[in-house]
Formats: sequence, structure tokens, C-alpha cells
Amino acid sequence: MNKFILFIVLIFISCKDENPVNEKILTSKKIIFNELINPQKIFLKGDYIIVFERNGIPEDKAPIHLIDLIEFKYKTSCGKIGFGPGELPDAHNFDFGFNDSTFWVYSALDKKINEFSLFFYNDLALNQIKQSEQFYKVYSALFSEEEKFIGLQVDSPHRFIEFDILNGQEEGFGKLKNFTDLKIEDSFLLSQLNMGWFGSSQNKSIFAVAYNFFPVVEIFHKETQEFYYFIKDESFKPKFKIQGNTGNDFIFWDLNSPYQFRDIWITDKHIFALFGGYSENQIQKQSTVAKQVYKLSLKGELIEIYNLDRSINNFAVNNSEDLIIGLTTDENPGIAIFEINDNAVPK
Repeated sequence: MNKFILFIVLIFISCKDENPVNEKILTSKKIIFNELINPQKIFLKGDYIIVFERNGIPEDKAPIHLIDLIEFKYKTSCGKIGFGPGELPDAHNFDFGFNDSTFWVYSALDKKINEFSLFFYNDLALNQIKQSEQFYKVYSALFSEEEKFIGLQVDSPHRFIEFDILNGQEEGFGKLKNFTDLKIEDSFLLSQLNMGWFGSSQNKSIFAVAYNFFPVVEIFHKETQEFYYFIKDESFKPKFKIQGNTGNDFIFWDLNSPYQFRDIWITDKHIFALFGGYSENQIQKQSTVAKQVYKLSLKGELIEIYNLDRSINNFAVNNSEDLIIGLTTDENPGIAIFEINDNAVPK
């Protein structure tokens, strides 16, 4: 009888592992565009790749570039660096907006959201929306409706703040999480622990944050106001110290502690999160930032893992979900194109 019970238990254990998560190795094609100076971020809208430059490029150079996704050919540049009307000092985050022919760029330095065209050169922004001074603590913002934004805010107990630019009303959603073993209640410290990459689906139904220092993807369904979580490894704890004077504490991260997620992209069907696992010291030595993409359901269930043949620092996925586009981290940065399905990339 004991042997029979042991046999049944072994069958049960083996059955639990019958359907492991599928992993694919994706090989890439790298394309170099001489027009790019020091590219930092990459996005997709429709048939166009949109690339943001890092801060510090010459002021007479454009901070935004458009590349044809279908033919993989450089199209044009956008934007003028500065603080004047129609200008932007930096290109921090991307928003799809609500017009098929335009996209929006959030500037973290002057708290403006700038609209640009997909189809012709824009020296100056077509439209600019200034973030209200009462929302100055919001450090990253995306449209939730045409006159409303959802943002990440320092020194707030809420995960997201939605603010109306016309009447100044605001609403908080969710609470900041503490994934450490420490008792931390200060909102400013919790906001540092909850730092991550912020994105939305084009239809604005899903907002999500891929945590930089914890292996967590937090997903917010706007209509139902429900939160879902994907946690890659519940046992992982980053190394950091809390230092400063009373009431002015900051979190200082250990440079040997590996970063977790490095970027996020949301389609109408799935969430894709770029996983790193390399520390700042490792990145400085070997220039490897991230080589894995996790494909999740809109409720955070893990569906598939893509292992990339080269390192990228951020990425986007096309609407048909058969291409991953990323910026490479080698000495001569270019755009890496990974085909998820066969025949997705022109040979």
C-alpha cells in the first residue's frame, strides 16, 4: 500500500510539470541608421518606429526620429531642443494619443506633453499641454482620456494619480507596495521602491509598471479599477540602504544588485516585459543590459519567454505581435529586429 501511494504521488508531481512555460530563442537582424546620434528609447505606432535621443546631444540636432517599419528606412526627424514655445528640452516618455496620424512626447524637464505628426517633419510641436503646478510631483504621465492623464507620483500613497488638466481634479488608484522585509511606511521611500517603466495600451484600457528593482509587473485595468501582479521570483530581495536625515531619507541601491525589468510594452492582447538581471557594475563592464522578454496575459499570467541573441536596453512589439524591435547596447548601437514568427522580417 505504501508503494502504491508513493507511485500515485510521483505521478501527480510529474503531471504538474507536463506543461512548462514555452521558451523561444530569437535571432536578430541589426540595422544601423547614421542619423541616430545617441539613441535611448524606441517605440512603435502604426507603421512607424519612433526613436528618442538621450539628453546631451547638440542643440541643433533633433531629439526624435521616425523610421518606416515596413521597409526599415529612415524617414524624418522631429522636435527642436529648448524651452521656448513648441520646443522640448528632453524626450522622456511616449504616448499613443488619440489621433492615428500623431503621437505625443512627455518632457520630464519642463513638464510638457508635446504632439508631433507621423507623416511630415515637425521642427516645433503641433500642440503642447503644460502639466499643472499642482501636479508637479508627477514624474511620468500618460493620457487616460483626452483631457486626463494617469501618472506616477513621488510622495503619494497611491500607485497612480489621475489628474484632469482642465479643472485640476485628481483621483488616486491603488497603493504603493512594499516588497521588502522592512517596515517602510513613508510614501517617498515607497515611491522609490516602486520605481519602474510605465506604459499603456493604445486603447487606454490597460496601464502597467515593470519594476526596475523588483521582479514585479503591476497591471491596472482602468475600467474595472482592478490590479493584477506578475512576480517572477518572490524570493528575490535587492540590496539597498536607507540614508539621510530624519524626514529626508533616500534609498541608495547597491551597484552590485541586479536590475530586474528594463522596459514594458502593452498591446491590446498582451503585456511584454523586458527582463535584465544584470547589475550596474556588470553593465558597465560588459554592456549587457537585457536579453529576455516575458509575454504575459493582460492579467499577468506568464505565457511565453523569448531569449534574445543580443542585448537591448528597451523595446517595442508590433500590433500583430510577430516582431520585437529593440535598441542594441553594443559599441555601435543600432536597431535589432527579432522575428517571433517565421517570415516576419524581410530577408
